[in-house]
Amino acid sequence: MINLKELLTGDVTRLRYIVRYSTCRRHHNESVAEHSFYVALYSAMLAEVAVSKMLHVNWRKVMMGSTFHDLEESLTGDFPRSFKYSTPELSHVISAAAEKNIMELFSKVNPGYEAGWWSFWTHAKDDSLEGRIVELADFLSVVSYMYQELKAGNLAILEHIDSMREYAAIFEALEFSPFKQIIDQLPEMLDYLTGEKPYVGISG
Repeated sequence: MINLKELLTGDVTRLRYIVRYSTCRRHHNESVAEHSFYVALYSAMLAEVAVSKMLHVNWRKVMMGSTFHDLEESLTGDFPRSFKYSTPELSHVISAAAEKNIMELFSKVNPGYEAGWWSFWTHAKDDSLEGRIVELADFLSVVSYMYQELKAGNLAILEHIDSMREYAAIFEALEFSPFKQIIDQLPEMLDYLTGEKPYVGISG
């Protein structure tokens, strides 16, 4: 049963205070809670694209996963991606700590069902269709935030563009056909962000 006091006043509420991009100059301090909303929104839209292509989508996994995907950061804070994945050893340690913390958080909020919620958190990071949807939605949320920062004149955010290009190339290499039209536009979108090229888009 949900522990209402823990849900409304406990650790999960910290997401509104955890600031992303803490090592970079920012005009707008995007919280993890704000980011998670856009990931959930984009995940819902991407899931609809997959359904339109006659693919079976587990909506519960998509929506629970996209909502939960960064929930552990209410306890760990937001690690810069370049640091988090700087070595396989460090990445493993951080992932293990995140798993421990998220299980403890779920056990406080919904004791007796923490394993079920933990599975949704895990599926948001796996190679399933639903996991890929959340991963791509996460990427799109970052691109959107970068656009808003650049539009506001924050050129410091450009330091993240190269890593975003590398991440986009991973999506292209996956040949993830349901979202090929979207993925094919990512390099052009990043060029648009940096002012290198106008955005034309892909029709059809």
